[in-house]
Amino acid sequence: MRGAVLLFLLLGLLAASEARKKRSKGDGFGEHIDWVPTLETALEKAKASGKPIMLVLHKDWCPRCQDLKPQISGSTKIYRMSGDFVMVQTEEDPQGDQFALDGHYAPRILFLHPNGQVMKEVYNKSAHQYKYYYSLSKQIEESMDKAKELAYREL
Repeated sequence: MRGAVLLFLLLGLLAASEARKKRSKGDGFGEHIDWVPTLETALEKAKASGKPIMLVLHKDWCPRCQDLKPQISGSTKIYRMSGDFVMVQTEEDPQGDQFALDGHYAPRILFLHPNGQVMKEVYNKSAHQYKYYYSLSKQIEESMDKAKELAYREL
């Protein structure tokens, strides 16, 4: 009996370890993109590098979030531009109204200045109700262009 419990615990630890590996490799948003693990890490890296942040807020259980993954991971332009950003994707919804400009929904993509301030003027121009919801890579690419322009204009 004790052996079965021990085996069960070992399998649980192995599964948790595999889940962490999956997340560290992009969690489906693109293993080839250099994702940082947390918003806190992204803020530190952005301040040090002067790069803007692209923050992807998502949930594992969300079908629209799952649909977004290939839009990001499959875009050559997003991959190329990702080097000009500190890229972070997380299921943790940051505290504070500055990250919920039009609600706490998922998925949403926010762009932040290197100092951590949200770029309110960078949003999905074709969105009807939720301005920070993106369903197509082209929409994300356009916002990345705008965010890059704003961030680097300030330097």
